[in-house]
Amino acid sequence: MGKTQSKKMRESGFELVRIIAMVLIVANHLMNHGIFKVTSQTPYSLFPQMSPLNQAVSAVISCGGRVGVAVFFMITGYFLADREKLSPRSVLSFLGRVHFFGILMFAFYMVLRLTTGYESDLDLGRAAKLSLCIPAVLWWFALAYLILLFLAPSINILIRYLDKKAFFLLIILYIWFFFYKSGSEQFIPVNYIKAVLFYMMGAFVRLCEQNRRLKEEDAAASATGSVRSDFSSSAAGLFVHVIVFISLFLVSGYFMFDVIRNMTADAGVIGRILFWEPESFLNDILIPLDGLALLLVGKFRFTSKIVNRISACTFSVYLLHEYTFTRPFLWHDLLKADTVQYNSSLFPLFVLLDVAVIFLAGVIVETIRLRLATLFVSAKKKHAV
Repeated sequence: MGKTQSKKMRESGFELVRIIAMVLIVANHLMNHGIFKVTSQTPYSLFPQMSPLNQAVSAVISCGGRVGVAVFFMITGYFLADREKLSPRSVLSFLGRVHFFGILMFAFYMVLRLTTGYESDLDLGRAAKLSLCIPAVLWWFALAYLILLFLAPSINILIRYLDKKAFFLLIILYIWFFFYKSGSEQFIPVNYIKAVLFYMMGAFVRLCEQNRRLKEEDAAASATGSVRSDFSSSAAGLFVHVIVFISLFLVSGYFMFDVIRNMTADAGVIGRILFWEPESFLNDILIPLDGLALLLVGKFRFTSKIVNRISACTFSVYLLHEYTFTRPFLWHDLLKADTVQYNSSLFPLFVLLDVAVIFLAGVIVETIRLRLATLFVSAKKKHAV
């Protein structure tokens, strides 16, 4: 009986990668919104005040969100690669979760506003409209995911017609496009274009995996060739992919460090040497490669109920902590990232604790949401009877 249940349980490799990706995203938001204030009039003003160790740690963490987002879209492509039709159920489930958190976070914002006067100068009507009517707009990542749900069947058809040479040519064209884009002041929906590309990378990995399995089955059936084991799913493959990911991640962190130094009037080394801007090289080459390396870590096969349950809550973790109107309260008032944490000798520990607390809160809220949904369905069935 135990063996049967184990076989039915969803493999946890990619679920673990999903958790790692969200950890990187939350830590990145701690830096970008809590300490660096990248959307303020004086971004990175606290960076020169940080100790050398904290500067290095913060630079590595800052590029983690970009890798995490890339991996999330790659995993989406991997799992939706076989989808040939739009799934209304998936869209409605997604919208249900987004609207739930839109209502929940708006209620929390209103409590803060009425009891403490927090952000009382914000346009309440706009906050209500976005939160209650079109909440996906508040989270660009959520809107990009919604777009992908609609585009997935069409993208999958395109990918099936691409061989490896054509796909690599597409990657080269992508790099060329963003190289040219970096010299333009015109607005381009960069994040959504990259979301599609990352989705395609994940779907292409899945397609190559399926083609390999078909060849193995043909070889086994005809007995004309030996069946090779999948290196990516082996312990050796896991080791190689982890080493590649960590190496690329540290290199990305150094590039990010150079980018920040350029922004704080302290010209970085790479910025003076490379013809290509460090941030463009980071975003257009290192991040996709690093994301792909982390995605391949997920091909290692194991099962864990705990990992799967936490992974199912990752998107809710994102919605909970990245709500636009309460984000300053989280990082400034609650966690005091920009007043206490940023220059503390315990800064790396603070990062771990912040991520752990936010994850725990997200898991609790998502568990409650699922419980309420179950109770609602049960009550509806009883009423129908």
